Amino acid sequence: MPQEAAGRRSGRPAFMKSRKILITGLILVVLGGGLWPLHVLKIEALREEKTVHVRVVRPGDRLTIGFIHSVEKCPIRDYFMIDGTYRMVLRETTFASSNTGLPYSLGPNETLANEGTQFRIGNRRIFLQTIDLWVNEKYGNFIRFKDEEELRLYGLAGNTLLRVSVVRAAAARYLFWKAGSLFP
Repeated sequence: MPQEAAGRRSGRPAFMKSRKILITGLILVVLGGGLWPLHVLKIEALREEKTVHVRVVRPGDRLTIGFIHSVEKCPIRDYFMIDGTYRMVLRETTFASSNTGLPYSLGPNETLANEGTQFRIGNRRIFLQTIDLWVNEKYGNFIRFKDEEELRLYGLAGNTLLRVSVVRAAAARYLFWKAGSLFP
């Protein structure tokens, strides 16, 4: 019997070896994918210390943040772009009234246009790490990614303070945040 065993190659069929290799490879891909870095736009409810929305962003992505000004009761729209280093860059602001709390002077190279029903400050390059917003149903706060439908911020966490930021996170962390935001 020992001679027979020595003369045989392996007691396992070839498909079992390839199955182990395939499973090992799949585990490595899943683990490696979980560590893959992503840049994520993250919206957090600060008081609750909870992530309420996340999405992957890339350079060139555009987003709009809008709300009704609490004093002037006019709509404000800030237009952002994600730059090549994943910063939020305020590029343009529109508003219907230039009174209390609204821009009253231009920065270097900025332009102001009166378009009849609204003012537009263009050619802006203001870099923001975070955007903190007090969200209230009566302010109509929203965020819109690219040309997608508006995401009503009040619906994410109610009347509260939200923080919008772009962070670098492993894919597994992103999936954890995403799952948490789906089940409030």
